[in-house]
Amino acid sequence: MNTLYHDFRYALRQLARNPGFAAATVLTLALGIGANTAIFTLVNRVFLKPLPFPAAERLTLLWGDNPRSGWDQLPVSFPNYTDIRAQSTRFEEIGAWSSSRDRRMGLSGGDAPEEIQYAAGSASLFRALRVEPDLGRTFLDEEDQPGGEPVVLISHGLWQRRFGGAAQVLGRSLTLDGEAYQVVGVLPSDFKFVSYPRSPDVWLPLQADPATGRGNRSARYARGASYLGVLARLKNGVTLDQARTEVARIAGGLAERYPDFNTGWSVRLVPLHDQIIGPLRTAVLLLTGAVGLVLLIACANVAGLLLARGTARERELSIRAAMGASRRRLVTQLLTESMLLGLLGGGAGIALAVGMISLPAFSTFSHPDLFVPYHLAADPLSIDLRVLAFTLGISLLTGTLFGLVPALRSSRLDLQQALKGSHDTGSGPRPWGRQLLVLSQVALSLVLLIGAGLLGRSLLRLEGVDPGFLPDHVLAVDLTLNRTKYADPDRAAGFYQQLTERLAKVPGVRAAAAVEQMPLSGQIATTDFRIEGRPEPPVNQKPETQYGSVTPDYFRALGIRLIGGRTFLPTDDQRAAGVAIVNQAMVRRYWPGENPVGKRLGLSVEALVFGPDGPPRIDFQAASREIVGVVADVRGSGLAEEPEPEVYLPSAQRPARDMTVTLATTGDAPMLGETVRRTVSELDPDQPLSAIRSLDGMVSQSLGEPRFRTFLLVGFATAALSLAAVGLYGMVAYAVSRRRREIGIRIALGARPSAVLRLMLTDGLRPVLAGILIGAVAALAASRLLSGLLYGVTTTDPVSFVVVPIFLALIAALACYLPARRVLRIDPVEALRSE
Repeated sequence: MNTLYHDFRYALRQLARNPGFAAATVLTLALGIGANTAIFTLVNRVFLKPLPFPAAERLTLLWGDNPRSGWDQLPVSFPNYTDIRAQSTRFEEIGAWSSSRDRRMGLSGGDAPEEIQYAAGSASLFRALRVEPDLGRTFLDEEDQPGGEPVVLISHGLWQRRFGGAAQVLGRSLTLDGEAYQVVGVLPSDFKFVSYPRSPDVWLPLQADPATGRGNRSARYARGASYLGVLARLKNGVTLDQARTEVARIAGGLAERYPDFNTGWSVRLVPLHDQIIGPLRTAVLLLTGAVGLVLLIACANVAGLLLARGTARERELSIRAAMGASRRRLVTQLLTESMLLGLLGGGAGIALAVGMISLPAFSTFSHPDLFVPYHLAADPLSIDLRVLAFTLGISLLTGTLFGLVPALRSSRLDLQQALKGSHDTGSGPRPWGRQLLVLSQVALSLVLLIGAGLLGRSLLRLEGVDPGFLPDHVLAVDLTLNRTKYADPDRAAGFYQQLTERLAKVPGVRAAAAVEQMPLSGQIATTDFRIEGRPEPPVNQKPETQYGSVTPDYFRALGIRLIGGRTFLPTDDQRAAGVAIVNQAMVRRYWPGENPVGKRLGLSVEALVFGPDGPPRIDFQAASREIVGVVADVRGSGLAEEPEPEVYLPSAQRPARDMTVTLATTGDAPMLGETVRRTVSELDPDQPLSAIRSLDGMVSQSLGEPRFRTFLLVGFATAALSLAAVGLYGMVAYAVSRRRREIGIRIALGARPSAVLRLMLTDGLRPVLAGILIGAVAALAASRLLSGLLYGVTTTDPVSFVVVPIFLALIAALACYLPARRVLRIDPVEALRSE
């Protein structure tokens, strides 16, 4: 221990005598270790940190799986959920929940009306999650039944905000959409199960969800209406394969009993943790590999610095060896010095990592999902003990990695030559070692640069995608009307008609409209339909489409082009015949080569007729609509998703309470937010507003995740390129200094300085060209990992594989030329005299 202490003090004195070398080495390592620490923080959060639920490894999600739909993860209908729950024996509990953008209510009774987000969950859901409320209890089974007592669970945030954290909140009444609900429990502050579109303020019993009909009458019988997320907890001792076998058997039985809805339908079982990390796995592993390459490049760079410094310390080490220091003792002291550098670099790297994980890009690595509970970005990234242990380990490892070879090299000396102070006359012993370091740096840098080039070009293609509408200077305002006050659909339609008419008269507003399903909102509604005059399709081959209601000026407000026919008119109301507008994607799929204007169709969602108690009947004749227009495609799900068939319905014929008001303006759209609030208040003083945002901001937000990946990879690639350029510069500068006498002799014998310059450049660029060749081959193999992350760009994109190596070669040539041009200033007399 005493020897280690002395070695540590000796290393500190050596670094203090060479502050420039120490600072350059620590900064280089800080870049590599800091990047690795930041990404390991993400890895720790995604892969290693357990979910915040007791025995979370036994929690699974149940998905509907219908190959015809093209999706293997679909929500589940209420009847299918209840049948699976009743017939299964492998689960401790099976629960269901519902959460969506339109699950909003007006909370009244305070100083001002407040719009809150709610979710509906079964009593069994909270038992499956083993939730322990801060106050009170969760739902009872009898409350989760049609006609049950109107009760509510409130979030910890609403409890603090609305009730000041008072313990007397239990039993108090909340007025939601004009109806009173009794508070029976306060959920803990760390309960973040549902995250879409945001964490709910209140929870209602599943069968009291007003969004699916009072008492859930419609949802209880509509086997084709899939809208539930389903979660189950495996019993102790039950394996995932056993549970999958059971639910497959149950799904097969349901398909036989209900062929109209369940033919071809099955159930998939996915562990909750796998479901959450699945979409992130490729991106996180990609970034982990990228920072690993950066660290290797940093180690190669520092190893080169230590090799050069070891040469400068040959005389010192020789004197110590001549005085009796063993080779093992010298290696130990040199390794202590390099490990100290690693620890100092690790400390600086932690500071760099703290800054990196606080960047806005890191907050976009995970987005809320409609049916995947608990998105990882719900909790901020932080550096915990596991991350600190990783940083300590990687600091010691890198200290050993970059210090071992230079230490062995420096301890193996020719004492006679070193004590004489002689320098070699060549390029130094074993020049291939430094060239190998440069080659590896260039190859690793090229892999990162080509990966960044592919992602960058993909992002540019994505940003250049035409969304089908004009987002500039458009304001979007979400509204959810009170269910009690606007129970009459005509009254809801009248409210939006008056609101858009008033807003259209505001100075600076070009057009005002309302839409049920806003593009890029992540909220879509689908239904199957029938085309009049065509035979009934087979059960499992019914055509499907997205649908939503809009007001007449919607297409003008968003700049959606009319391809044929007409748009909606104010006269397309309840007294007029049913009409619809379709998009081009629907025409291509269902009327290829035909003009659909004048043809008729019926949506199943409108054809369902519910009685007081029992399954619905279907009346397509009553739901028949005439197609009056065709509009351009709009990318509703995301810019990277191809447009799907879509049917637009006039809101006066199909009123909706949950809509987004859009204002096309001539100036700064966000400035009109207060005008919208005032206009809504004039129409209904009790009506709260939800989010107010700009449409171009929504488009930008939809690009958040690809920007995150590209931003980080480009940053790491830039760091790698900088390190490689510095390493190459240092190698050539070192070679020039070591070959100063040789160069002097060459010039003295008549060699032109320009020829010597070419010689130095050739020696410097030889490992660069080899590194570019090896790196291009490695990048070609590694690019396959990016295939699922690219849009409009192939993994063998010729631009990336040609432009990037040329760019790297030019940077390398500059890094070689700058130190090599010193040969032009060498005086041969002075060079020979210095020896």
